[in-house]
Amino acid sequence: MTTFQDIMKNLTPKDKDKGSTSGSFSSSSSNVPKISIKIPEYKGETNENVVVWLRQVKNIFHAQGIKDEGIMVHYAATGFKEAALHWFVNKVNSSQTDPFPDWDTFKKELKGAFQLPNY
Repeated sequence: MTTFQDIMKNLTPKDKDKGSTSGSFSSSSSNVPKISIKIPEYKGETNENVVVWLRQVKNIFHAQGIKDEGIMVHYAATGFKEAALHWFVNKVNSSQTDPFPDWDTFKKELKGAFQLPNY
């Protein structure tokens, strides 16, 4: 079974040893322990709180030292199921460019789609 940490190792940029900081998602401290954790599921149901889910996911990224916003969006999307997954796939398929160029755009779009009015 592939763990979150194994996936992280496979996504490490090829130029990380060349001093490049673009696309880097390594922790600032090399002795920070990494744990195997699954992104929580989010289905987009009315009884789910999208803000809480986003906070949980952001906490995972912080704990793992993930700073690249593109990777954050794609990892977060691995937790989508049902309506949320359909929403994400439709956004990606209907866009000529990256529909989520950064984490803030992703959050705004996700909240716009699933956050209840008057929240």
